[in-house]
Amino acid sequence: MTSKTSRIETAKALAEAGCTPHEIMSVTGHKTLAAVERWVEWVRGHGGPVEEAGTADKARAQYDLGWAKRRVAVATDAVALARAELAEAKEAEAIARAALQEIEAPKAMPEHE
Repeated sequence: MTSKTSRIETAKALAEAGCTPHEIMSVTGHKTLAAVERWVEWVRGHGGPVEEAGTADKARAQYDLGWAKRRVAVATDAVALARAELAEAKEAEAIARAALQEIEAPKAMPEHE
């Protein structure tokens, strides 16, 4: 990820968290309001919240909250995936145990005539 991409993603995340354009500028270092308003409008167009006045501290806190929510979502997905993988592993173990028991079970000798 380039630094420009990172800055854009940060601006989007701050806008999604409800930061004002000026709050976003204080965090990302954008020099023009127009550049930041582009991402605010993008978020508005996608149903995200955009609040009015605030401070840089509020912007940073909202940004941290947004990232924390993303981390929770990722962790939740990871837990669901791990549970699915565990279920598959247990099923594979049961199949392997059954196959091993079948191999180890004494075979009945065929009767000779």
